[in-house]
Amino acid sequence: MGKGSTFRREVDRQLREFSPQVIHAHSHWYTLAAGVRYVNRFPGARLVFSFHTTTVPRWRGFFARLLSHSHVVTFVSCIQLEEIRRVLHLGGDLRILHPATDLPERRISRNDSSAPDRFGDAFPRLTFVGPLEYERKVQGVVELVRSLHAVKNEFPRVKLLVVGDGRLRGMVEREGTTLGSAVEITGYLENTGAVFDMTDIYCHISHQEGLPLAVLEAMAHGCPVVATPVGGIPEIIDDSNGLLVADRDVLSDSLVRLARDSDIRKRLGQAAEETIREAHTWDARWPIVASCYGLE
Repeated sequence: MGKGSTFRREVDRQLREFSPQVIHAHSHWYTLAAGVRYVNRFPGARLVFSFHTTTVPRWRGFFARLLSHSHVVTFVSCIQLEEIRRVLHLGGDLRILHPATDLPERRISRNDSSAPDRFGDAFPRLTFVGPLEYERKVQGVVELVRSLHAVKNEFPRVKLLVVGDGRLRGMVEREGTTLGSAVEITGYLENTGAVFDMTDIYCHISHQEGLPLAVLEAMAHGCPVVATPVGGIPEIIDDSNGLLVADRDVLSDSLVRLARDSDIRKRLGQAAEETIREAHTWDARWPIVASCYGLE
């Protein structure tokens, strides 16, 4: 549908044909603008807008005025809500809507010869999933790659899969050249669940986040998670179900510690999966979504 005004015109046409009672716009000013135009024309309709990343357009006053037409504005974390509320001076109905995921119906066993396996005989098997588009995110991935030098001293067969792509892919590729086959950038994959099932440690090292869905998906697959304490990640992960690391030395030490101790990996992975089961499935999230839509 394009972006900006092109998107707004096309969505405006489709909304008139569809006549929805609820509009849920996401992330961008132009999705919100299309929703505002519709509810101004049809006052009985309800408009919900959701922030995902903690970024604010340059035209803050314009964006805040658009947001004032929303019945509900949602945020993926408490820290995101507080930051954006402060920057845009927001009032109204502001709510936390953590992302959600599904627990896998089945797991792929490493003994399954038909399973796709990019790791070979590597150990430990590390994974990062996410777009390579935003500089502060990719800086974290570069730090993760650098940390492998220390890990490789003790575990020479370590391998990191970076599942994702984007305009800053070259930053990660350049950093990985000295590590040879220990780092592989796969591009986007349709079935990340199969990768999680083959992963020993999921690593989400980033300096800009809302609350990454990849972390929740890895936890749902029972992966022990090592992550930076940014955005909403500390609202989901604590010492009982994962490890939060603030710098590269701690990151390397944490990866080596987990690689050495299968019991810790198992305990953290089981606790991570239980965290998702208790509070972060779509079944658990639906009452909040229904309330935002005015259905309950």
